[in-house]
Amino acid sequence: MPYYKWQGVDIHAHAKTGWLYADSISSLSHQLFQKEVALTSARIVKIWHLKKPKLDTKIAIAGRAATLLQAGLPLPAVFALLAENSKGRSTKSVLSEASFLLSAGASLHEVTKRYALFDNALVGLSEISASTGNIAYAFEHTYHYLQARKRLKSSVWAAMLTPLITLILFLVLFTAMIVFIVPQFESVYKTFNGTLPPVTLQIVALSNAIRDIDFWISVSTCTCILIIFFLCLSRWAQVVIDHVLLSVPGVGRMVRAYYYSFFLLSVGQLLNAGLSLHNSLEAAQSLVKNRVLKKHSLYLIEQIEHGVPLHTAMSHKGSWDLDVIALIVVGYESGALSTMMLQSSQLYNDSLSKQLNRLVVLTQPCLLVVLGVLIGYCVYALYAPLFSLGTLV
Repeated sequence: MPYYKWQGVDIHAHAKTGWLYADSISSLSHQLFQKEVALTSARIVKIWHLKKPKLDTKIAIAGRAATLLQAGLPLPAVFALLAENSKGRSTKSVLSEASFLLSAGASLHEVTKRYALFDNALVGLSEISASTGNIAYAFEHTYHYLQARKRLKSSVWAAMLTPLITLILFLVLFTAMIVFIVPQFESVYKTFNGTLPPVTLQIVALSNAIRDIDFWISVSTCTCILIIFFLCLSRWAQVVIDHVLLSVPGVGRMVRAYYYSFFLLSVGQLLNAGLSLHNSLEAAQSLVKNRVLKKHSLYLIEQIEHGVPLHTAMSHKGSWDLDVIALIVVGYESGALSTMMLQSSQLYNDSLSKQLNRLVVLTQPCLLVVLGVLIGYCVYALYAPLFSLGTLV
C-alpha cells in the first residue's frame, strides 16, 4: 500500500502536514476530510527507512485495544484513539488507516492482515473472534501471548548474555593481537635472519591475510553472494534452516519446547474462551514460525477434521513428549482439555528453562577452555622463536 506525505489546510485555515497509508489519492483525501482537513498536495514516499514494529509496541496496542473494547467503544473509535495517542509516525499512520478502513466496512481480519504492526496471533484470532462476536478477547489473548513471548525472549537473552560478551571480548583481543602485536614480533625476528618455527609461520600468515585488503574483499564478496542467495531462495532457505535447527542435538529440543509451549498455551486459552478444538488449533498454528513444526500443527488440524482424537494424532507426528500426550488423554477423558493444555504448555516452558540453564552451565566453562587453548597457542607461537634465539646471536 502506498505511503503518502501530505499537506493540507484545516477548517481554521491552519496548514497541516503528515504521513498516511492510503490506496489512492482519493482515499487519502477522504481520510483527511473525516479529520476536517482539505488535501492540497501529496506524494508517495519510500518506507525503507521505517523501522520494524517493536514487540513492546505490539504489546501496548493489544493491551490498550482490549481495555477500550471491554469499556464498550466501537472498533473504529478504538483505533482512532490509539492513533491519537501514538508517538511513532508509522504507527500513527497505520492505526489511522485501520480506523478508516474499519469505518468503511472492512473486517478486522482484513485490516490486521495488511500491516506488520499487528502480530500474527491477532491476524489469526481476528477472523475467528469476528464469528463469535468476542473481538475484545482476540486483543486480550494477543496481549497475554506477546507478554509471555517477551518474558521468554528475555530469559533466553539473559542466559546467553555472559557467553556472548566473553566471545566478543575474545574476538576483539585476538584481532588486536593479530593485527598489531604479531607484525612487531615478525619485524624483530626478521632482523636475526633465522628460520621461524611452523607454528609461528602460521600466526604470521594469518596476520598478513587479515591485514591484506584482498582478504576483506574476498570476505565481503562471499558474504554478499550468500545474502543474495538466501534472499532469492528465502522460503527454501528458511525450510533448510528450520530442519537444521531441529536436527542439532540439544538445540532441536529447545526449539520444539519454545514453539510447542506457545502453541499449547494458545489452544488452552482459546478453549477456555469457548472456541471449538478445531478453531483453537487453527488460530494457534499461526504462532508457530518454524516451517517443520507448522506442518506438524497443520497435521493435527487435518486429523481432527477426520475425527481422529488429538492425542492419537500427536503420537503419530510432531515429536511430542509422552508426558504431554498423557495429559491430553487425561483431558479428553475428564472433560478438562483446556486445563491439560495449559499444564502441557507449562511443562514445555519448564523444560525450556532447565535446558537453557544447563546450556549456560556447560557453555561457559567449555568456552573458557577453548578460548584459553587458542590464547595459549598464540602466545606459544609468538614466543617459540625465543627458545632458539640464543643460537642465532
